[in-house]
Amino acid sequence: ENLVDDLFMFTCSLNAIDFQKVIKSIDTGVNWPKRRNLHAGTVVNTISNKVVTSHLVILGGLDEFGNTLNDCWIINLSTFIWYQICLPDSVTERNSHSMTTYPISNQYFWIVVTGG
Repeated sequence: ENLVDDLFMFTCSLNAIDFQKVIKSIDTGVNWPKRRNLHAGTVVNTISNKVVTSHLVILGGLDEFGNTLNDCWIINLSTFIWYQICLPDSVTERNSHSMTTYPISNQYFWIVVTGG
């Protein structure tokens, strides 16, 4: 199966949709998640000193050979830098699951994972 690891950012308004592809830089040595499908993702927003910071979290999925991935990644949507988050396999080793964010306060949130 031909999987991709592309990341696109869309800006939407009532009149237009604009998008840009986030370019993976080989030169920086920055980590980037493996290509995958059947994964889940959710956006997390935190507020500190009246500044909103947004992150995308992805979890699990299948690789190009059909193997279940047991990883979790988070990307800062301002800097486009990925970080791998270490979580137990019982949380990450899944595919075809759902994930959502439940805000508790400006700086704390739950990420709820179900299925898979």
